[in-house]
Amino acid sequence: MREYEIERNPVERVSIDGREYDVELGNLTFALDAAEWAESLRSLAGAESMEEGDLASRFEALCSAGRSMVASLVGDEAAEELVGGRNRLNIYRLMGVVGALADVVSGEASMRAMAEAASRRG
Repeated sequence: MREYEIERNPVERVSIDGREYDVELGNLTFALDAAEWAESLRSLAGAESMEEGDLASRFEALCSAGRSMVASLVGDEAAEELVGGRNRLNIYRLMGVVGALADVVSGEASMRAMAEAASRRG
C-alpha cells in the first residue's frame, strides 16, 4: 500500500478588527466562491417581486454559506468570532470579512506560496 502525507497550506497571519487570524494561502476556490457569493447577494438585493418569507429564507441561506466559506479558511472557532453569534446575519460584517479574506487569498503572498509549491513539485 502506498501512503501519502499532503503538505499543509502555508498561512498568513492577518489582523481583522484588532484580532489576529491564520489564513490558509493557496485556496483560490475561496476567491471564486466569494465572487459567486457576492453576485448572489447583489441579485437578492435587486429582487423586486419576492415574498417576505422567501427573501428572509434566501438571505439566511446566503449568510450561512458566507459563514461556511469563512470557516473553510480560518476554522470554525475563528469564523464564530468573526461572523457568528450576534453577527450571524450581519450582512455588512459578513461582506467585510469575506472581502478581506478574498483579498488575502488572491494576494501576492498567496500567489508566491503557490508558485513555490509548484516549483518544488516540478
